[in-house]
Amino acid sequence: AITLIKQRLNSSFGDAVSKSIPAAGRTVVFDVSVYVTISGDLTISGSKLTVAGQTALALEIAARFTEDFGDGVWYVDLAPITDPGLVPMVVARALGLPDQPDRSSMDVLAEFIADRRSLVLLDNCEHLLDAVTDLISALAAQCDVVTFLNTSREPIGVPGELTWRVPSLS
Repeated sequence: AITLIKQRLNSSFGDAVSKSIPAAGRTVVFDVSVYVTISGDLTISGSKLTVAGQTALALEIAARFTEDFGDGVWYVDLAPITDPGLVPMVVARALGLPDQPDRSSMDVLAEFIADRRSLVLLDNCEHLLDAVTDLISALAAQCDVVTFLNTSREPIGVPGELTWRVPSLS
C-alpha cells in the first residue's frame, strides 16, 4: 500500500504509479483526466473488485495534474476513518494544517484552500458518503478554485459531480 498522507504528490510518484497500471488502464487515465479539467468534482467508482484499481487510477490522474494545480495536489486516505465527524480534521491534517482549538477544521480548511488552485484526492469515501458530501459542498461553496477527485464504490452525490465507473483494468 502507498500512503501519502501529509505529503504533496510529485511527478516522480506518478511515474511509479503509472508502472503499476496495465496498458488498458492508461487509456482510462487519459479519458478520466479530461473530466478533471472540466469538473470541480469527479468521483471514480467501481465494485469491490476494482477498489485497488480506483486508487491507482486516481493517484495516476492526480500525479499528472501536479503542474496544473500549482498550489497543491493532496491525497487523503479515508479508509481507516470510522467516525464521520473526523473527516474535516483528517483532511486538514493531510493538507499539513495544524489543529486550531479555537476554530473548526472546516474553517481552517476553507481559509487555507480559499484562493488556491488545488486538487484534493479523497480516497475510499464509500463508508463516509454523508460526511464527504458535506465537506465537498461546504468547501466548494467557499472556494471557487478547488477540485475534488474522489474514489468510492458509489457516487458522492454533490451537485455538479461527474462519476466515472472504472472498467476492469486487466
